[in-house]
Amino acid sequence: MAGIPATAPPAANSSGRVTVAWHDFRQNNCDIYLRQRSPHGGWDGERRLTRAESIDRHAVLVPHKDDLWLVYENASTEAYSTGRTNERRVMLARIMPRGLESPKNYRAASPLYGRCEAPAAAFDSMGRIWIAYLQPRLPRGGWDLYFTGFNGQAWQPAKAVSTFKGMDRRPSIVVEGSWAIVAFQVDDLPETWASAKPELTDNARSRIFLASIDLAGTLPPRPMSVGHGLERHRVVGRPAGWKATVAQDPATAVDGEPALPMKPGLGFTGCQPGP
Repeated sequence: MAGIPATAPPAANSSGRVTVAWHDFRQNNCDIYLRQRSPHGGWDGERRLTRAESIDRHAVLVPHKDDLWLVYENASTEAYSTGRTNERRVMLARIMPRGLESPKNYRAASPLYGRCEAPAAAFDSMGRIWIAYLQPRLPRGGWDLYFTGFNGQAWQPAKAVSTFKGMDRRPSIVVEGSWAIVAFQVDDLPETWASAKPELTDNARSRIFLASIDLAGTLPPRPMSVGHGLERHRVVGRPAGWKATVAQDPATAVDGEPALPMKPGLGFTGCQPGP
C-alpha cells in the first residue's frame, strides 16, 4: 500500500478478511477508496466507495461479525478551496459488494448529518453501533464531544458528553458489555486567539478524560434497516418512515469524581477538571 495517502487503521472481520480504506484526491475530487486482503493472502482490486461532489475523507472502518461498516467525514468548501472546509458532517454506511448502504432516512433522522466531525465508532454484542463525535462551537469556539447510537431502526438522541470544550481531536471508543468507554481531549484555552488576555493561553491546560457511559435502558436492538446509499453519493435509495423514540439517557461519566447522571439537554456533569 505504499504511496497511499491518509490510510485508516486496517480492520478484519470474523472470517479473517483484512480491509484498508483511505481518501485520495483523483480526477479533481477527494473520495474514499478500499482494498481487501483475503485470509489466504491475496489482495482484491481497488474499489472507489464514494463519488460525492464534495470532499469525502477520514475513513474509519468498524467491523461487526461478517459485516464491515464505514464512518467518515463529508466536507464542503467555499468555491474550490480544497484546503479549507466550511461545513462537515459524518456519514455512516455498511460496505456491500454493490456499494454503500446507509441507515434509511439518514438525512432527516441521523444526528450525524448536522455539523459534526471526527467520529469514532464501535458495535456492542447486540449489534447496535455507538458513535462518539465532535461538534463545533461556532464560529470559532472549539469543539464539544457528543454521543449517539443506532439500533438498526432508530437513533439514540445525541447527548453532550462533557461541558468542557476541546480541540478537533478524534475521540476513541470501546464497548464492553453494557458500557461504552470514551477517551477525549478537553482544554481551557480561550475560545479565540484574538483574546486581549494572553495569560489565558499561558496558563491553559489540555487534558485527556475518560467517560464511562451506561448503555442500559437505551434503545433495544432491531433488525438493521439500511438503504442503498444517499442521493448525494449518486446512489439512489428508498427512504422509509422514521419515528423518534425517547429512551432513558446514557447514565454517567467518570474522571476521578463521583458518577453523576446525564441530565436532558445538559449532557454529562461528572467530567470536572481536578486541581
